[in-house]
Amino acid sequence: NLISLRGFSSKDGLVSTTEIVEATDGQLTRAALQQRLRAAVNIGLFTQTPVRFEEGLAGKTMLHKFVNPNQLISVLGATSLVTDKVRQNEKQKRSKALAQTQVNKRLLNEHGLNTPPMMKDEADQFVVSPTNWAGIIDQALAPPRTRKSYQKSMVSISGTKAVIETRSSKNIMTVDDLMTLFALFTLTVQYHDH
Repeated sequence: NLISLRGFSSKDGLVSTTEIVEATDGQLTRAALQQRLRAAVNIGLFTQTPVRFEEGLAGKTMLHKFVNPNQLISVLGATSLVTDKVRQNEKQKRSKALAQTQVNKRLLNEHGLNTPPMMKDEADQFVVSPTNWAGIIDQALAPPRTRKSYQKSMVSISGTKAVIETRSSKNIMTVDDLMTLFALFTLTVQYHDH
């Protein structure tokens, strides 16, 4: 569309990728064009013949020729230029994600995290003291020590219990405590900002 708007024409009936890139002010990149051409060749819209120039252009240049322009819409409508490899990749991604979800579910069930826990007796509850919450926040914001072990700061809330897991500690507290913690943290951050 861009090309027809600019009144793009060709003297010798041949169009180079460079001309197209220039005609669209670089909105179409060479890589994008080549990717689409490859896909179009795969589904048989174009024939591809390598051409070697004696001078000027380095390396090999491909000449693409329309097999049958009438085929264009019917073929594009059917497969929309998706190559087999792309389809394969998508399929793999989907099954991987599915497998991961199942593993996650199983782990959650094993550790009883899917069912809201009972409220603990007051004596057993995790108390958030200033030293505690400062440490937790400090941990959660700390950069990873090595490139391999990325910082994992995870907050999961289930029922009445909140679990804050960092690299070196696991803190279990009531959701109320977590909210208090969050409020304190927000205040601290605002205080430092000003």
